[in-house]
Amino acid sequence: MCGEYMSGPFYQVNEPELRDHTRGVLGPTLDQYTLGMGPAQQYLARRIATGTMADWTWKADVSPNQERRFTNPVTSNEVAEVIAEAAAGFARTKQGADSDMDQLCVGSEARAIRESTLNDVKNLLNRRARGQ
Repeated sequence: MCGEYMSGPFYQVNEPELRDHTRGVLGPTLDQYTLGMGPAQQYLARRIATGTMADWTWKADVSPNQERRFTNPVTSNEVAEVIAEAAAGFARTKQGADSDMDQLCVGSEARAIRESTLNDVKNLLNRRARGQ
């Protein structure tokens, strides 16, 4: 089964490598999800997305010796989409100036969105690690 993942452009990565790859695709993915938003909403979405990535890094096992169980780039793209969709969805419901967005970024609602998104990411990774 592992051999089929190794063929073509796909390759196996562990979670720290997956986070690194996800960082590289999150920006362009978020740009797609925030098209048509105003600058303040785009700023809020970017802050939520980067906060979610920071939470993922902070709460994760960073050992590079983990089993390589995620197919890349498919999984990093999926994770980026989960994060971008949640961040953009949250930002889309908020209106205001940049200063209002700064307050929203550090508020309890933003923390709850980041935590929920991180749980969604972990659930996705658990499914992918099981081959689903």
